[in-house]
Amino acid sequence: MNQQLIQTIETAWEQRELLKQTDTQNAIRSVIEALDKGNCALPSLLQTAIGK
Repeated sequence: MNQQLIQTIETAWEQRELLKQTDTQNAIRSVIEALDKGNCALPSLLQTAIGK
């Protein structure tokens, strides 16, 4: 998964007003779409997010 997508979502988690921004919404949609299509799995997202 793209590190920039993860960073965008993590930042939005901490600063909820960012959820109103189109870039943040698109990042969230991209991750959900990848999960839905089976292009990534939750464990791999978690490993990337925590740096393992």
